[in-house]
Amino acid sequence: RPFIQEIEQAAHAHFVRDIISMAHHINKRVVAEGVETEAQRTLLSALGCDLLQGYLLGRPLGLEEVLEQHESGGGHA
Repeated sequence: RPFIQEIEQAAHAHFVRDIISMAHHINKRVVAEGVETEAQRTLLSALGCDLLQGYLLGRPLGLEEVLEQHESGGGHA
């Protein structure tokens, strides 16, 4: 998550790009946690990140809320 918070700085973006590349080289998927801005989402997608998680995409839910969303057919999970 600390890498994501400052990813808009070039040095951090290069570092994250290299981590993603190494993970893909060994056939692993990459999940970025802590995505809070559209700029972070755009950059991470451009760098090849496989999955994104964070407040931009959805707030944390309790068990009851998850079950309600599941039963109503809503949500992204």
